[in-house]
Amino acid sequence: MQISKIVHNHWPLAVLIAVFCALAASFSLLLPLNEAVDEKSHFDLVRFIAEQNRFPTTNQERVSLGDKGDASPIYHGLVAVLSQHVDVSSLPKRHTVSWASQAIAYDTVLTTQDFHTEDELFPFRGIVLAWRLARLVSIPLSALTIVAAYLTTMAIYPQQRFFALTVAAFVAFVPRFVFNSAVITDDNLVIPLVSFAIYYQIRIIHGDERLRALVILGAVTGLAAITKYHSLVLLLEIAFVFLVLAWRNRREWKDWLKRWAWVMLSFVVTTGWWFFILFSRFNRVAELGLV
Repeated sequence: MQISKIVHNHWPLAVLIAVFCALAASFSLLLPLNEAVDEKSHFDLVRFIAEQNRFPTTNQERVSLGDKGDASPIYHGLVAVLSQHVDVSSLPKRHTVSWASQAIAYDTVLTTQDFHTEDELFPFRGIVLAWRLARLVSIPLSALTIVAAYLTTMAIYPQQRFFALTVAAFVAFVPRFVFNSAVITDDNLVIPLVSFAIYYQIRIIHGDERLRALVILGAVTGLAAITKYHSLVLLLEIAFVFLVLAWRNRREWKDWLKRWAWVMLSFVVTTGWWFFILFSRFNRVAELGLV
């Protein structure tokens, strides 16, 4: 289907996404740097990849980068592409302050925030420009979550386009979702990936047994898993869905086993390279024990 035809048939969704992007961009510009949870930790990994043209390759490098040093570099590498050519030498190292009064609210973990100075004001330059540019990647990624919500609803209720738009609007304007979409966090990649994994499961439940749907389901599930490892739970969900479909349709179990095998093959192809790197470079079982 041509892009123009899609836009013509679903123009209210396009308008909704445009409004969402404008709102998220406003949050991105107005919100001071490092006022979102873990944003500095994510940005430190982004800058490492941008400056070194590689992800951390030793446990020492991971530890030196802080809380997100051991995160999968999929999202951070994507963000680094946009901000890698910014000269960050024009500003001094950012000054931080710890607020002891927040210890109780943060379960005794002291939070560290930046002092906000005139260096952050427009026109942006140096590290501030790199940070602002890095934030922009999150907005279109989050917009994909809205698209996934719309498509999933349409897959369940094919004739209810207005209802699908309502669901998409509900997702788009949840305040926390808009806020997260304006800052640097790998949630903005894993959430649309998980959303599309659910969408393709819904399609399969409603009768889409094409090989393409199975391969895409395995691929997006794999990308979600190596973006944030808790997404591995999707494998259990997919296995459960296939078991229910096999039982409900009273079909040969071998047919559904083959379909599940295609999903798993796509998943392994998508994730295998990264898990090989993890086990070969960062294995600490001998040091820390199996558990």
